[in-house]
Amino acid sequence: MKQVESGQAPPLSNRETPFQTGYVSLVILGAQRLAGGPNINHEGTLEYLLRKGCPVDSEDITGLTALHHLCQRAFKPTLARILLENGANFNHRNRYGEVPIFSSMQTASSAGIDLLMEYNADLDIPDADGVTPRSFITNAGPVGVAIINKWLRKRTGGTALMEEKKCELCQKTDGSLKLCARCHLVRYCSRECQRSDWAKHKITCRAFSGPGSLTFNPVYKEGHRFYASPADITRAQLGISELPAQKGSNFTQRPSAFPKPITIKVQLPYTGTNQPPPLGEMLAYTKKRDFVCMLSRERNPAGYDGIREVIMTKGVAGLKAYFAAEIKSHDELVIKVDAVLAAQPF
Repeated sequence: MKQVESGQAPPLSNRETPFQTGYVSLVILGAQRLAGGPNINHEGTLEYLLRKGCPVDSEDITGLTALHHLCQRAFKPTLARILLENGANFNHRNRYGEVPIFSSMQTASSAGIDLLMEYNADLDIPDADGVTPRSFITNAGPVGVAIINKWLRKRTGGTALMEEKKCELCQKTDGSLKLCARCHLVRYCSRECQRSDWAKHKITCRAFSGPGSLTFNPVYKEGHRFYASPADITRAQLGISELPAQKGSNFTQRPSAFPKPITIKVQLPYTGTNQPPPLGEMLAYTKKRDFVCMLSRERNPAGYDGIREVIMTKGVAGLKAYFAAEIKSHDELVIKVDAVLAAQPF
């Protein structure tokens, strides 16, 4: 800083090393790699350089800006917000056509995805291979998918069922929240709130066991490892191993109690191609994995075809969807398919 103030420093638009790294990027790279020791105050240094006119979007030899570097690993929201508040281009394309949110999706950085979506990151900018962030969404992990869908709804003014865990009337988020016993689609913190909201809610409240629900005979396969997250597979292929793997649904799990209302995720068979999913067994499970089963077409062809159509037309990337469901017994699972829920973080 003394050299900058005295005029002895090189122009702040310069780039250093054979990689042609700008000074703003050097601050970011240092912050990502140093842990412990004295406080170097990367935030203050970054703000100072930008205040003195250091280019916020200076490209290195591969077209990466400081924001690109920050999204690639060890994302730090404070530094990212400083960059964005100082005009960093959140849609800047590197030499390969990739925008910063691509990197946040590849590393399943929920904080990075959330901040970039807040700043209206474009999901339809293709890279050099024609791949867009929108087409890559399932590889962002379930938390990332839920965040992206939340922001997309905000941009259009839309809403979704059970987008947040809160009381339908007073918006309270803490304490005990009970599902509406009739439809299982809204929550209330008290009987008083439920009674006060009934005049409004009764217009859309539909009995759970009605024509919009399908009944399945779950398949349990104890001891069989059959599922890995597409997001974890993608990161393994890219050599990204710094994040712990998501809790897997490796084995089926019979219900421990019933009848029991649940929120369930139903996943179509995933082949990793652009072809329609095959008619294989679907995976269904809860967030806690205290209930995990397979849904077979052999046991209920009409029900299987019905929920498959809903997932392919209304689900996340046509591969998975979230529903309100009820476990009636070990052999009976009722899923409300006429009301697809907001993408959940699991």
